[in-house]
Amino acid sequence: MVLKRPYRNYREMHLGDVLDELMRRRQLIWSWSYTKAELQPLFVVTLATSGPWPYHLKGAEDLAARIAAREHIAWLPVPEPGTEAAYRATLAAMADLEREFAIPALRPAYRGEPA
Repeated sequence: MVLKRPYRNYREMHLGDVLDELMRRRQLIWSWSYTKAELQPLFVVTLATSGPWPYHLKGAEDLAARIAAREHIAWLPVPEPGTEAAYRATLAAMADLEREFAIPALRPAYRGEPA
C-alpha cells in the first residue's frame, strides 16, 4: 500500500480518510498542518454545533471515532507508530467489526483489502 502525500505515516493517513468521509457526510469540516515547534500534526475540526477547534493526533482520533460510531461506520485508529503493518492490522480489525456487528467499515475505493 502506498502512503499518500503529505502524510508522514499510515496513522495520519487513516485519520485523514475517516475525516474526509465524515466531511463528505456533512458531519464536520477539517483541515490540518504540522505544528512548527514539534512537527506534530494539528487537526482543526469544525462541527455543525461548534468550532473550529484544534486537536492533536490522539484527540482528533477520539473525536473521529465517536462521530464514526454515531454514523454507524466501523472505524478504529492505527496504533503508534503508524506503520504499514499496523495499518493493515487495523483494516483487518475493522473488517472483523464489520462482520460481527453488520455495520460497514470505512474502505476507500482506492485502497485494497488487507492481505
